[in-house]
Amino acid sequence: MVGQVLHKQGGIPLKIINGDESDIFDITDDGKVVTKNNVDRETQDFYNLKIVAFNNQGFDQVYVNVTVQDINDNLPVFDP
Repeated sequence: MVGQVLHKQGGIPLKIINGDESDIFDITDDGKVVTKNNVDRETQDFYNLKIVAFNNQGFDQVYVNVTVQDINDNLPVFDP
């Protein structure tokens, strides 16, 4: 889980409409922002997701900033 968008009323659809051009993120019914694929800091280290909640009375939006932390993903090399 990357984070969570809290909303007062359950059952309101949430959708990421901008900032996820590579289709890496998803948002669950309870507002959890999760990754569908691995993220790589060397490829992109920051995402600004625009999330919209909508129903028949209108919509509201929020921006969620995601910063990808660096990890050592290189295998160790030992000199003989």
